[in-house]
Formats: sequence, C-alpha cells, structure tokens
Amino acid sequence: METQGISMKKIRICAAQEIEYSIESHDSLEQMAAGVASFADGGAMSVFIDQGLPRAHADAFVAALRFAGVSVRCHCVNADEEQKTIDNALRIAEILNRSGTKRRSSPPAVIGGGVVCDLVGFACSLYRRGIPFIRVPTTLLGMVDVSVAAKTAVNHFGYRNRLGSFHPAVATYLCPGFLDTLPGRHVANGLAEVFKVALIKSRRLLDLLDEHGHAFFEPGVESNPFVKEIIHLAAMAMAEELEPNLWERDLRRIVDYGHSFSPLIEMTYIDELLHGEAVAVDCLYSALLSRQRGMLAEADVDRIFDIAKKLRLPLYHRGFGDGQLVADALRDTIIHRDGNQNLPLMRGLGDAVFVNDLTLVEMRTASEALSRISATGRSSGFPMETYAT
Repeated sequence: METQGISMKKIRICAAQEIEYSIESHDSLEQMAAGVASFADGGAMSVFIDQGLPRAHADAFVAALRFAGVSVRCHCVNADEEQKTIDNALRIAEILNRSGTKRRSSPPAVIGGGVVCDLVGFACSLYRRGIPFIRVPTTLLGMVDVSVAAKTAVNHFGYRNRLGSFHPAVATYLCPGFLDTLPGRHVANGLAEVFKVALIKSRRLLDLLDEHGHAFFEPGVESNPFVKEIIHLAAMAMAEELEPNLWERDLRRIVDYGHSFSPLIEMTYIDELLHGEAVAVDCLYSALLSRQRGMLAEADVDRIFDIAKKLRLPLYHRGFGDGQLVADALRDTIIHRDGNQNLPLMRGLGDAVFVNDLTLVEMRTASEALSRISATGRSSGFPMETYAT
C-alpha cells in the first residue's frame, strides 16, 4: 500500500457530560411511591429489596407501588459489607439482563441500606455500559450519605470500594418513616456521617446534634422536626461539597474527613466494625491530630468527644492503636489521592484545612492519646505543638 507523503494527524475529542439528579424527602410512603412510580414506562418495574429491610416496610412499599399502577417484579438482595462483591454485582446484572431491562426507560429501583444501594447501583453502571436506576435508602446512613453520592462500588482485593464507578441514581427518595424500626447500632452508624460533615462544615449542624441527637433513638423519630432538620442539613452540606467536584477532578475533598485511616481499618476488622463506626473513630483520631497542631482548643476536643458519646459512637478501636496498620492506611490513602496526603483536619469547629506533611510521630502520639481519652473522657494534658498553618 502506498503511504508516502501521508502524515499522522491528531484527532481530538472534547465532550462534557451534563448530569442532573434529585433527592426528595416525603413524610408519606404513598407520596414517595408515587414519585418512584412516575418512572415506570408501561407500568412495569424491577425492584431490588434489601433482605434486611423489615417485612412490613418492604410489603408497604411494594403495595404502594402497585396501588400507583406499577407491575412490580421483586428481587431480594442479601448484602452486607462482606457480600458487597463483584460476583454479587454480576448476579444483579444477570437479573437485569434476564428481565429485559431497557437502556433508558423503566429504570429499576433499589430499596434498602447503603450497601444494597451501592451494589445495585454498581450493577446498573455495568449493564449495557450504564442504565439509570432509582434509590430508596432506608437506613440513616443511606439517607444522609449514599443519597447524595454519585459513586457506586464493590469491595475487592481486600480493600473497601476498590472497584467502582461514577453513576448517580436519577432520583433518590427519602422517607424518615423507615427509621422507626432501625436498630440503635445502625442509627449511630448513620449519625457518624452526620457527625463527620458537622465537624468540618457546619457549626449549626453540630449544635443540633449536641442538643437533639438523642431524638434519633427515641419513639416518634419519624415525625420529630429536629430529626428531619438534621437529615436535611446533613444531606445539603454533602451536596454543597459534592456538586462542584462531582467527578473528583480535585482530590482535595473535605468530605474525606473521617475517611483517611478508616477504610483499611474497617476492612481489616470487617467482622467488628460498621462503616460509620470506623468513620467515627477516624474523626476523633483526626481531631486529636488537629489538637496536636494547635488547630483545636482543648475545650473543643472535649466537646467533640462528649457529642460522640451522646450519639452512641465508639470512642476507640484497637485498629487505631496498631501503628503499622494506621501507617499502611495512610499510605493507601496517599495512592488514592494521587501521591498526596490531602488530609482534611479540623481548624476549629465547623471548619477544615488540608495537610500534606503528617508524620509518623504525630500519628503515634494521637493513637496513644485516643486510647487514653477514650478511657478517661478528657483531653487534659494532651501534648500539643504549634505548627504554622
């Protein structure tokens, strides 16, 4: 073939992906179901139901969809962090394929906890290179964190969320009525993510947690106005941080607070720690790093620990006392953040800055202090050095 005189030319493609999705909160299950039903094209919809969801809630949701005229195909999903695997995601994709799921219309819906929402969302991102889906989170963690997120993932290679995608649900529906049967440990699990965003972004939200966080554990939680306000403010705070950087072009994210050391520790102790529990201890550990650098007053550290206790959050876990594990966790985080620590640390209540020079000595000191404070409840005498910030 004659190619003389032909030179290679560069072909450049530049495209932008516009994305829009909504998070709606409803007091009534019927209103919420009507919103979900509006996506059913031709009256049929596949619904993936968390096996851990109380039967009464699952039946009521399906009945409300059917009352709205939807022909529901139910699929039960059994998932916790140990079941959040690529194999289970492929099983869900197989169900989508077998059901003849369309590429755009009649998106499937998932109702349940954050793990199930993540798993089904990831399967939808794989099937036919991505189909829309609808989320109905029923746990507090799902309502305040998963509901806003654009990411889906599964655990792999022994790491949390190591395989994943940016694939937000086209719509997410919240209903506080699901919280009335949520076990106390899982209530606290969700409050940990509220606690996190309050510490680094919202003094108002932190004050509400301090004064009214107990309401999440009391009867009538689904109708308590402070519960509704806390959920709304937490989701809004997350949305404000995520929207300008949805695809994480900038790897400095203050919402990564509480997620710098906890991911590897959570996976190492997966039989002991819920996600929010690992995040809570990471938040406290990181607050001590701030105190050590003179960025937090002793009284603020005491108040942070006091609020954590009110929210029934763990104050310590032995994983944070394992110097090698904590160092390994930070090393993996540095890889995830493209070679930088980009460590969000508190600079006063409701504010944060990024640090890139954390040392092993500081980490060891904070680990020792965390163990001591969790036993005594006070930070008095915590060693502090002043750093230029």
